[in-house]
Amino acid sequence: DKAPVEVVALLKGLIEDGELALPNGRVLRYREGDGGDDDDDDVLPIHPDFRIWALANPAGYPFHGNDLAREISDIFSCH
Repeated sequence: DKAPVEVVALLKGLIEDGELALPNGRVLRYREGDGGDDDDDDVLPIHPDFRIWALANPAGYPFHGNDLAREISDIFSCH
């Protein structure tokens, strides 16, 4: 809930699409099947055990963060 909205948007893309374009032209991507085009030097495979853990406080007082739930709650399971 303290991350800038731009960072949250990038992470949402990684979670939803399974890939993240980097500024240097390379791409982080989850492997699919036998690897396919992941042999390309511009594709950096994401380790199969990679996980994202997200913790967030509710928006508003006293936390004063971004409303993370509004931006990306649709892609997370809450426990």
